[in-house]
Amino acid sequence: MNNDEKKERFTCDRCPGTFCAHGTGTQPKFCPMREYEQTMLEVRDRYEEGLAGTLARPSAIIEKEGYLSHEGTTLPARDRLTEVIAFAKRIEADSVGMAFCMGLKREARAIAAVLRDHGIVVESVQCKCGAIDKCDLGLPKEVKLGDCDAFEAACNPLLQAELLNHAGTTFNLVVGLCIGHDMLFTHYSKAPVSTLIVKDRQTGHNPLASVYSAYHHGKG
Repeated sequence: MNNDEKKERFTCDRCPGTFCAHGTGTQPKFCPMREYEQTMLEVRDRYEEGLAGTLARPSAIIEKEGYLSHEGTTLPARDRLTEVIAFAKRIEADSVGMAFCMGLKREARAIAAVLRDHGIVVESVQCKCGAIDKCDLGLPKEVKLGDCDAFEAACNPLLQAELLNHAGTTFNLVVGLCIGHDMLFTHYSKAPVSTLIVKDRQTGHNPLASVYSAYHHGKG
């Protein structure tokens, strides 16, 4: 079944209003709040306990603190890294894990230094940790970026997750892992995961540049 044949079930991106945000106006016919009212009620109750209970309220507070008002205008008050620090302190995190790409080692070192300067314990694991040759994962040697006959380590998100699981981190940060590797790390991490830097080689790790570029929409 191709994308033209598959029926989309949830299309909030097409909503013309903000009923869910403000509680006013008319919900469009495709609004999931119409059909899934019982699910909404069940989900709301889940915020009272477990991981959701631990993280949801601090998250809302951090969101509020992320803005300030100046002469009637709402302005941003924090960058993402500062929010990570504030969040870690608010939930009294014992330690923060960082799964980072080898290509961003300099940035990872700088991030860890900032976190440590704020009294946060940082456990970091590089993507090539484990030194598994790509061919040992069943890949053809042609997949290697360099000399096909030379050793070339594969990224190892499962080991990154397992080592940070052993460290018992409170939550983990993804710093520049490749797409797919970030999914695997997130799946196997026992601690909650947040992405601090997303891998985007062409845009300097700023994927929104592609969203704003006419060239990426076939209009260049």
